Amino acid sequence: MKKFVILGAVALLSACGSKTEPAADTSAAAMSDASAPAMGAASAPAMGAASAPAMVAASAPAMAAAAPKPGVYDYTSPDGSKGVTTIVPGGTFVDRDTAGKVTDKGKVAMKDGKTCFTGENGKENCYTDSAHAADGSFTSTHADGKVTQVMPHKKK
Repeated sequence: MKKFVILGAVALLSACGSKTEPAADTSAAAMSDASAPAMGAASAPAMGAASAPAMVAASAPAMAAAAPKPGVYDYTSPDGSKGVTTIVPGGTFVDRDTAGKVTDKGKVAMKDGKTCFTGENGKENCYTDSAHAADGSFTSTHADGKVTQVMPHKKK
């Protein structure tokens, strides 16, 4: 009886330690059959030929581009006033007038695809930014429809 228990334990241990599993097939074709029910609405046919790892890698740069880009920007408000906004890595900003006096500072973040500034007064102002031109300039449209012209800061 002891021999059967020992042989059974050895067989069990050898089965656990030496068996190799084939690598999982992550191609879209394999995913369409094996995991489509588990994926629900985002089935493999809806994903096209791209595998999940490729989609994650492709979305990382897009996510990084979605954050407000740190830098120094000149702006011209709809009323014609000019100033300089500095966006600091980590999500803060400082606004200055053309004489260099601080006019506002606070937090900046992306929310629902908009660049949102929350100043010291606690009021949040969100802008939809246009695509950047070759010179780095773009427009920022406030929720009220007023457009601010923005360009990379030029030292004087």
